Amino acid sequence: MATLQMRHCMACGAKLEMKYHEQEKKEVPWCPVCKDWRFPVFSTAVSMIVMDEAKTKILLIKQYGRDAFILVAGYVNQGEDAEHAAVREVWEETGLCVTSLHFNRSRYFAPSNTLMLNFTVTVREDLPHPNEEVDAWSIFTREQARGAIKRPSLAADFLDAALDEMETEKKPEAAPGQGRPQKEETYLIASDLHGSAKFTGELLAAFRREGADRLLLLGDLLYHGPRNDLPEGYAPKEVIRLLSPLADRILCVRGNCEAEVDQMVLPFPVLADYAVLDYGRQVFYATHGHHYHPDQLPPMAKGDILLYGHTHVPDWRRDGSGVLCCNPGSVSLPKQDSARGYILLQGKTLTWKTLEGKPYHRLVLGKEGEETSENL
Repeated sequence: MATLQMRHCMACGAKLEMKYHEQEKKEVPWCPVCKDWRFPVFSTAVSMIVMDEAKTKILLIKQYGRDAFILVAGYVNQGEDAEHAAVREVWEETGLCVTSLHFNRSRYFAPSNTLMLNFTVTVREDLPHPNEEVDAWSIFTREQARGAIKRPSLAADFLDAALDEMETEKKPEAAPGQGRPQKEETYLIASDLHGSAKFTGELLAAFRREGADRLLLLGDLLYHGPRNDLPEGYAPKEVIRLLSPLADRILCVRGNCEAEVDQMVLPFPVLADYAVLDYGRQVFYATHGHHYHPDQLPPMAKGDILLYGHTHVPDWRRDGSGVLCCNPGSVSLPKQDSARGYILLQGKTLTWKTLEGKPYHRLVLGKEGEETSENL
């Protein structure tokens, strides 16, 4: 039985009933007096990433007595276009004139039953003259804005996605006939999030801070597991919301806590038992670790590298067959007094770091058996 979002008809006030709608293939509110369908309604609002015309600086504001920076935003008035609302809200709240406007994306915000439409706008080089709705304002560089904006939040998701797209567009094209220069991608490797929105948010902040190309997740993303206590900030739905905007940059393997329902709610593949990365001259075999691990290796050649999680304990060691085994530890539930963290793979270097970005071990790959490994 569907849940009624509206209980009474907006036209006559009669109590609505749920009735099966043939075209919609589901139950929809029906007014027995007006003899008409009453589809659920929602509010529409705009949020704006306010930038200077060079797009190097971003204006963030504080409102409603809260000590957190957010984007300029406001509701669309009845009969008003979203574009007009964006220009109007920037002028009303900051006193700045919009010189250009670009639509980015939309997202439904369930707590206020609002469809949020996000824009990037540029304004003239004037200081803001905010109205009484704005408690404080500040101007940041792009990276400063990423760090200053409230997290986790829809505003942060909008900002990150827009800036990521801008930075991608700035990458220079190769000269005609030369092709693109070959570059080894930078991977941030992490495991065992176990549904913690708090530490997933910190992980994604690290991903952006490191400037990594790909996020490789070694399983156990949403569920805490029957053997574990609930991690701090346990909110699987929030983890889904945080990871979804990065779907095209995430590689993931299945953990022992993943299930078919996880794939139904995540927009990137999560049910593969392993992934093989051909990284330069190295072959990485990524798996969760509950089937294959240092004591039970899959078929691998000397010099290959096993990436695994599951134990919640960081690890770096070469086994007797010449396979290098690396574990980033756990993002949310570290064990054996280890730190919450990740591995950063750049070129031939693997660096183990805490979620705050502090390095504590480095391993530089060489020929089989000749890597250098040091605690930091």
